[in-house]
Amino acid sequence: TVTASDLGVSDPDDGPMNVQIELSNVTNGKFVNTAAVDPTGAVLTFTLADVQGREIKFVHDGGQMPSFSVAAKDDETGATFGQAQVAQINYTAVNDAPTVASPSLTVTEGGTVTVTASDLGVSDPDDSAEAVTIQVSNVTNGMFVDTGAPTVAITEFTLKEVNDGAIKFIHQGESAPSFSVAAKDDETGATFGQAVPATVTFTAVPDSPVV
Repeated sequence: TVTASDLGVSDPDDGPMNVQIELSNVTNGKFVNTAAVDPTGAVLTFTLADVQGREIKFVHDGGQMPSFSVAAKDDETGATFGQAQVAQINYTAVNDAPTVASPSLTVTEGGTVTVTASDLGVSDPDDSAEAVTIQVSNVTNGMFVDTGAPTVAITEFTLKEVNDGAIKFIHQGESAPSFSVAAKDDETGATFGQAVPATVTFTAVPDSPVV
């Protein structure tokens, strides 16, 4: 909830209803008026009375540090907004969990694929690759391996190992494979998120006639 002190706006000569505030250069979030017809819609102008009524809130978008500038004017005839002042922001970043979005893999029958982060749909802008652990589950018709032990099936590995090209998927059998992907970071108490099924594009290889 935004206060007049937050915005740095004051006017000893006018009532709060007569002081209009204008915001500009708003990034990584939005201001909303909880008393408006659309309490979730972004607003750039409102009165000091709105602020004092605790109706104005700033909603961060979950990205980087926000920024905005503030100007104000009263209701005098011909009044215009003064020079916009850049706000000073005290911002505390939160370490978000890794995300898994639309994992997919293209593989040919009997083939081996070097797996990428894009294939697994895993990203985490807040952590180093070695701090992100990936878990694959419900693996059928194949296995994931580390090139350091290429015959041993694994179900967990780091994003760094993926980025280093050390993780491969080896298809086995004649049917399309399947698997799901989850991830977690190294925050204390972190757990794997919901496993997301992968979309597999599979190309079968015609078998030779058997005599």
